[in-house]
Amino acid sequence: MEQIAVTPAADETHLTIVQDAPEQEPQAPAAPMFVTELRSLPLSEIYVAGNYRSTIDPAGLDELAVSVKHNGLVQPVAVRALTEPIEGKHFALIAGFRRFAAHEKAELPTIDCNVRHGMSDAQVEEWRVIENLQREAPHPADEAAAVARLAALDIDQEGIASRLGKTPRWVAQRRALSELLPEWLKLLRSNKLTLQAAEELCRWPHSVQQRLFETGGGWQSITHGNVTNWLSQEARKLSAAPWSLSDETLVEAAGACSACPKRSSCATVLFAEMAAHDTCLDKVCWATKTEAQITRKVAELSTDEKPAQLLNVIGYGGQGLPSHHYEKTRAKKGSVWGVYANGPQAGHAVLIKLTDSYRAAQERTKALPSATPALTKGQQAKQTRLSNLMRESRKQVTAERIMNLLNGPVDAPETAQAVTGLLGFIVTEQLKKGRNNLNDVLVAGLVKTFGWEKPEKPLDYYTKDKWVQTQLEATANTPEKLIRLLMYLVVHHEMATDYEEYQTTVAKGMNMPEAFADIPEVAKAHMERLYDPATLRRRK
Repeated sequence: MEQIAVTPAADETHLTIVQDAPEQEPQAPAAPMFVTELRSLPLSEIYVAGNYRSTIDPAGLDELAVSVKHNGLVQPVAVRALTEPIEGKHFALIAGFRRFAAHEKAELPTIDCNVRHGMSDAQVEEWRVIENLQREAPHPADEAAAVARLAALDIDQEGIASRLGKTPRWVAQRRALSELLPEWLKLLRSNKLTLQAAEELCRWPHSVQQRLFETGGGWQSITHGNVTNWLSQEARKLSAAPWSLSDETLVEAAGACSACPKRSSCATVLFAEMAAHDTCLDKVCWATKTEAQITRKVAELSTDEKPAQLLNVIGYGGQGLPSHHYEKTRAKKGSVWGVYANGPQAGHAVLIKLTDSYRAAQERTKALPSATPALTKGQQAKQTRLSNLMRESRKQVTAERIMNLLNGPVDAPETAQAVTGLLGFIVTEQLKKGRNNLNDVLVAGLVKTFGWEKPEKPLDYYTKDKWVQTQLEATANTPEKLIRLLMYLVVHHEMATDYEEYQTTVAKGMNMPEAFADIPEVAKAHMERLYDPATLRRRK
């Protein structure tokens, strides 16, 4: 409620407003009263802190200066009366920096002011922040900085939400946005990072934000889809951890999971979709603990007679016994402990029984001579050089065969088949580079531009290659079409252009058996034409 009194003075009229703070919820304490005066003050009497004009658009300021000079000020600026002068000035500007700067530029001596009496420094800061937030279309980064300043005044999340007329989730998002890594915040301000992408990214720990910045921070534009694709493999359900969440000794530097702030339960408002399952938000820390748990579990379950076995469930390239060398069992007799070295169950232990074929292979290994004589350094060097020369020879022979096929007569069916096969292989490899899955944007572009058939369900690691091959055969079966497709991928999707030495893989990808038949034998003959097999010195 307001009480207004007009008091005549010798040279001006003071409009005094006694203003109550807005009504609060019953549980909130009543805000203190303050007095407002509408006055016209000299600019020289008003203290303005900092280089406030550095963030004002010059063109807009010029327009406002012309407007206030001819039409006056529609809304007064807000100042407060100082109990002690600052630099000889008795009033301090609270809000209306741009209007004040326009008066300076227009060389107007005075400005209309709402003079506030009895405001503390904290109330001034709160009033200024809220006034700036409620102006038209503030930048999300400015909203985030403002919410952070309100939080610094010891106003809790619910209090900030009620003051701004926003939801607690909005406040939590803007508070998290204020703590975004500076590199990402800079991209948000320059509109290279969308707001939706920034809101998704700011929920995650700084260690995750840093890794993702190294992955895609240099992109021209970063969307919500980019960020969600990057983050899709980050989360780990803590209920699946093979270690105790209260264990502080597994990785001492990381501490116990139960006390770690990098969990979804520490920010339930931001991670509402993970409310049912407490989730680890840092896959690198998770991987470190998993490796430590595997090492610990193998040591705990091993004996001299029955050492625990590492189990490999990912196939080629993984560490441990492949699945065809053992079977799970509940019987302790004749069994040994196995610890999963990879896969969803990594770090968990299970009783296994080794297959008869694996046991037989172990026995044969034991029956072999204990050790072969150690090679001298000269022999080791020769063996290494032989291996390197053979590898280089294989690459040269394969590359020459491929080029012979590609350089054949233009109208020859074999040449057309070779060119089409190579282009198809390059396109397929481009689609694989840096992508575990084909994202929706890329798939939509291929469907729209090249008439590819839209997949019935999202593509994953196991289905994407077959889908790509099917679409290539149906829509890009000539060199001309493949060249257009390749240019599209390179130009529109920033595919990597650096290639490794993989001639044999290229030849197989072209599906031309004659390109890689008898490679070892021909490569050996090629190498021996260039180098003496006895000395491995190049022939003159």
